[in-house]
Amino acid sequence: MSKIIAYKVDGNLVTTEFLPKEDVQPADIIQPPYVLTEEEQNSILDKHIQELIAALTNEQKTTIIEGLPKIQTEAVVEGEEPEPAEELPQAYNDDDFDRAATEFVYNEALEKAETEFQEVSKAKTPKPKKQPVIKAETVEEHAAKVVPKDVEFIIVDPSDLPDGERDLWTIVDGKIVIGSLPMETLIAGVRAQVTQRIGKKASANTIMNMTAASVLGFPDETGKQRPELMPVFGQALAWVTEVRMTGKQLIESGVQDFADDKHWPEPSQAVQDLAAEF
Repeated sequence: MSKIIAYKVDGNLVTTEFLPKEDVQPADIIQPPYVLTEEEQNSILDKHIQELIAALTNEQKTTIIEGLPKIQTEAVVEGEEPEPAEELPQAYNDDDFDRAATEFVYNEALEKAETEFQEVSKAKTPKPKKQPVIKAETVEEHAAKVVPKDVEFIIVDPSDLPDGERDLWTIVDGKIVIGSLPMETLIAGVRAQVTQRIGKKASANTIMNMTAASVLGFPDETGKQRPELMPVFGQALAWVTEVRMTGKQLIESGVQDFADDKHWPEPSQAVQDLAAEF
């Protein structure tokens, strides 16, 4: 349910509607997956190769051995030339067997290793990082932002607002009631609005510095003139005049809610950008 923040500025009632919002839970921060080093991958692959070689059946071993180069021995008889002996199928080099056995199980070992790569990566990847809940602004916190410093305010339900013209509302003994501002209070309040609104966008020093720069053609850091800023400066001066004229009209019309933004002109973005330089 919405709330109304009400306070006085130079005797004039200012009201701001506040609509409560829900707390926000930002999405978790996803951490990048862990990437195994080459050493880790080789270690896992070698482990599976050795396990599969150790699990070879006798039939598989015989198949591997039959494909190995055979070691031949020579029979030597004293006084006779040596003759080649028969090939011995069971005689083979151990290193040759290890290489052949590795080739025999390699594809299966690689498949098992790739599965373990994924498991290890998943296990070592940091869990998503939860972000703190963004607490919704309370009406009191919002009031601290919009109400001028050291100005007392009240918070009321819209249903507690009095019937009648909003322009005539005022605060009496902590309640919003129908009332009107004395002319001297109205004049002082409007004049304060004129000063505050101009000063907020372009202080007296800013306007003085812009005026001095306009005489020199708005030179940049290198000294190059920027004639395209002259029309913007003209807009700035016109806006200042418009704010002052608005204040005069509000006083003449006796507008009670003179502090409401709806009554006041805003400078263009170009004017605000120019003022920001000075």
